[in-house]
Amino acid sequence: MIKEHSLEKDIDKFLTPKESAKILDISLSTLKKFIYQGRLKTFKTPGGHHRIKLSDLLLIADTSNIEVPAFVSLNKAVLELSDGLISVLEQRQRFCKGHSRNVAGLSVEIARSLKLGRNSIERVYLGALLHDIGKIGIEEAILNKRGELDKKEYSVIQSHPLIGERMIFFIKEIKPAADVIRQHHERVDGAGYPDGLTGSKILIESKIVSLAETFHSLIAWDSYKKPMSIPAAKDEISRCSGSQFDKEVVKAFSSLNYKP
Repeated sequence: MIKEHSLEKDIDKFLTPKESAKILDISLSTLKKFIYQGRLKTFKTPGGHHRIKLSDLLLIADTSNIEVPAFVSLNKAVLELSDGLISVLEQRQRFCKGHSRNVAGLSVEIARSLKLGRNSIERVYLGALLHDIGKIGIEEAILNKRGELDKKEYSVIQSHPLIGERMIFFIKEIKPAADVIRQHHERVDGAGYPDGLTGSKILIESKIVSLAETFHSLIAWDSYKKPMSIPAAKDEISRCSGSQFDKEVVKAFSSLNYKP
């Protein structure tokens, strides 16, 4: 039997079963299985309607148990170190649960589509896993602010690629990801940060992670916006081809039958 709880406040943080199933990209019947299995609890409104808390939903969406692709041969110590850093970040920043692993998965698919070598693919994977790790050094009040950031706060957020690079630069096992982390917010038109690099001055691995990170940010819930639909997000990526994103990387992404 479904457990029922009173829902007295914060109604905006609760979703209908239909909305919840859409976010998880599953059927209503599968969602009901999660409920009966105890993986999701429901709350009951004064009107008798069942609702699901967004934070509980994000836990279901966590992809922390996804296996490393077979063709990525990073050793266990590197993966455990990376997973530990990601766990620290996810504890500090709401709405980022599973984000790093999702970005890593898509980045690898793009890298394979571009026929990059094994070393580059592993660098892509590690850089994508750790791309936001510098946010560990950002105040939680800024990371979790509801509503858009002001100029000062946005400037602080823009420091995270440099913080991330410094964090791992002297750790031999994950140092290969340092440049990817530093460059993942660069744009091919030079309007990115922190260095304003253009075109071929940006590593191909960084270009891949940049696109994958943007795509997953567009379709994800965060502290100040609702997610785009997958088709709308893909259209936005295509619209920014040649300005924000490398054209060949966009082409490789568009060729994938990718579904988060």
